[in-house]
Parts: sequence; C-alpha cells; structure tokens
Amino acid sequence: MFDRVRDASRRALSGDGDDAPDEETVNGLGALLDDDESAEYALWSTRGFERTVADRTETLTPDDDGYAFALVSDRRVCFVVDGDRSTPDSDLSLAAVTAVEHRESLLRRSLSVETSDERVSFRPAGGDVEAVAAYLDRTARRWRDLRGELDDAREMLRAYGDENGTYDDIWRVGNRVRSHLKAADEAATRYDDAAEDRLRAAMEPVAADVAVRLRSHAEAVVDTVDVDDEGAEQTYEQVRDVLEHAHTIVAEYTDRDLDPFEASLESLDEAIERSQWQWGGT
Repeated sequence: MFDRVRDASRRALSGDGDDAPDEETVNGLGALLDDDESAEYALWSTRGFERTVADRTETLTPDDDGYAFALVSDRRVCFVVDGDRSTPDSDLSLAAVTAVEHRESLLRRSLSVETSDERVSFRPAGGDVEAVAAYLDRTARRWRDLRGELDDAREMLRAYGDENGTYDDIWRVGNRVRSHLKAADEAATRYDDAAEDRLRAAMEPVAADVAVRLRSHAEAVVDTVDVDDEGAEQTYEQVRDVLEHAHTIVAEYTDRDLDPFEASLESLDEAIERSQWQWGGT
C-alpha cells in the first residue's frame, strides 16, 4: 500500500521545490487507503481546504509546518489535514462526483470537487492539478454513463414484466438489454486506468441479474408452448435467440456459472428437434 502511495505521489509531487512534503510524510498517506485501493494522484497544500455541507462551510488548515493533502485513488478522493491520520477529513466517492472545476494561473491554482451534498475547494501548492481534475472529471462521467445504461437495461425488463405483450416483446427487449450492457461496458473500459476494475465490478451483479431474468422470461414462454403445437418450432427458435443473449451477457460481463444457461439451451435444442420431427421441419 505504501509503495503505491509513494509511487503515485512521486509522479505527482516531483519537482515542487524544497518546501514539498518529505517522503515520510507522503508515506503516512497510505493509512488512508484500503488494501484493495490504488493511489493515482496526490496534491499538497500549506493552506488547507474549504468544505461545504448543507450550506455550512468550514476551513481546515494544517499546523504551521504541516500540510493538507488530496489523495486520489481508483475509487475516491480523500482530503486530509497534516496527513498522519487513518481517517480523512473529507472522503468523496468518484461514483458520487457531480462536478469538477479546475483553475490555474500564475498566481493561483484551485481544484473544486462536488457531490450532491458536499463541495470541497482545495488550493494546491504542489502536484499536477490539471491531471487530477481531468482524471476526476472523466471517471465521474464514466460512472454516470455506466449507471444510466444499467438503469435503462433494468427498466427494459421491468417494463416488459408489467405488460401482457407477445413474445416479440421479450425478443426485442433481449436485444436492447444487451445493447445497454454493451454501452455500459464501453463506459467502464473507455480509458486504460485503475478505475476500470471498479466500474466493471459495479456492472457485474446487474449484468448477472438481467441475464437471469431474461432466461426466466424465455423459459416462461417455453412453458406456454407444447412441442406438438403448430408454430412451436418458430417460437422455440425465437426463445433460443433470447437465451443466447442471456448466455452472452453472463459470459462477457460476469464471472458467474454458465452451466444453467447452457443447460437451458441444450434443452431447447432438443425441443426444437422434436418439433421439427413432428411437423416435418428442417
């Protein structure tokens, strides 16, 4: 953990002058991170930062010889004064960030990060504030895009479940659900950085859930059809398309067991074969 913090801080804080924090101080930031976190950037300040919650603003400043830090990991940005604590003074999840503002001039540099209920304004003396702002902004956008696509995928299934539609509905839903998940995956993997793992981890249970529900809907349709019915083969073939969507979703976006989906496909192939024999299909 300390190595990751030191490496990230060395990249971000190098060349900031004799008043930059020493290695021991930087290493102390490691206590802020969990074992599975990866440090990406660090900023330091001798002025501290402002924190606003519910229209109440407080200013947190370090001691005369101390520092305030902004430590950015693959899942959050932590703000802490003096850097020797295991608990940050402010802790904002990247998934909750709604706005990032960066200003830089010869006389002043600033970084503001907002969520729906908190705003932190930090004035760094050292570190690549432009790179930090860009990372925070693009990661927050990816989280918003990911959530939007996942919500749309779940809404498609919810809407179908509320209707008494035809099988064509679930066939269309299967296509659109998979399309939303593909877009969610593109949001997660848009940049080659550590945040990708966090985004994919958030996507996995939703993808697994919609795949299971697609399979359940498809099998419910099968239960309404008898192999001896005229047109059974056509219905079975449509159901198979939906099961293929569900199988692909599980295979591409989750680590879940594929056996139940493969068993459903195998059973359906047997029904298709019996229907073809019954009605002289091909």
